[in-house]
Amino acid sequence: MSPHEFITWQTIDGETRLVHGYSVTPQAQAIQVRFPFGGYVWNRPVGVIVQKEGQEQRIPIVNVTLAVQLFIYAFVALLTVILWRASNK
Repeated sequence: MSPHEFITWQTIDGETRLVHGYSVTPQAQAIQVRFPFGGYVWNRPVGVIVQKEGQEQRIPIVNVTLAVQLFIYAFVALLTVILWRASNK
């Protein structure tokens, strides 16, 4: 199994739908990790492509939950360092 078969990361376009005269295509990123005995797939939405009259616009989907989680992790790490340094004095 080559490294390219072990882990793949790709952007996938979903099924295009016609909504009020607009062509709307969802996009997702997929990370796949394969093992000889199984694997893991993680999908997340990343955007929507909207087309009308020959013009195309990509609207990103912002993952607010991930941003909040990263903020909380950073805050807890900072607080841990501060408390650890305060207890060593």
